[in-house]
Amino acid sequence: KYNADKHPDVIANKRTADEVLREFLDTFDTVEKDGKVTPEEFIEYYSNVSASIDDDDYFELMIRNAWHISGGIGWCANTSCRRVLVIHTDGHQTVEEIKNDLGIGPNDKEAMMKNLKNQGIHTVASIDTSGSTDTPSNPNNNNQNDDHNKKVTPPSTPDKSSMPVAGTPSNIPIGGHHVVANKNGRFGRGVG
Repeated sequence: KYNADKHPDVIANKRTADEVLREFLDTFDTVEKDGKVTPEEFIEYYSNVSASIDDDDYFELMIRNAWHISGGIGWCANTSCRRVLVIHTDGHQTVEEIKNDLGIGPNDKEAMMKNLKNQGIHTVASIDTSGSTDTPSNPNNNNQNDDHNKKVTPPSTPDKSSMPVAGTPSNIPIGGHHVVANKNGRFGRGVG
């Protein structure tokens, strides 16, 4: 959900949050100015964006990062979804992506834990969002045998069944292209 309260013009009292929100929605809400963005309006907006992007991989990266869509291969891989350090009930640690994290605040650990559970990660004891390499229990301990030095395993394999995002069509005509999510969850464009 778009929150206009932190917009610089709102903070400086130059415009109201409602004015900033209306301006944002007007970017997409082009056919009928009703405050609702229809799929047709969304596609029209990205048709115009698509026309100015020559590289399919860059278009994929831009769409994934703008809308926090998990997945992608190589430099097309999403970089906007939050990653957290998961401490599992058996003590091992993994770095996991919080999928479908759009609208989850940076301190909303309850929502993050719920998403992890929905992603099939059921052994979460706690999560760390700080990015610190120190453990909260004993940050200055240099003992080589403590939990701080446990091996961190790489993120789990993405759940291909969750791609594309729920409610997102897998073949969307945008401009002269079709945005297609293939069986691996990778988006691409093809002339349609």
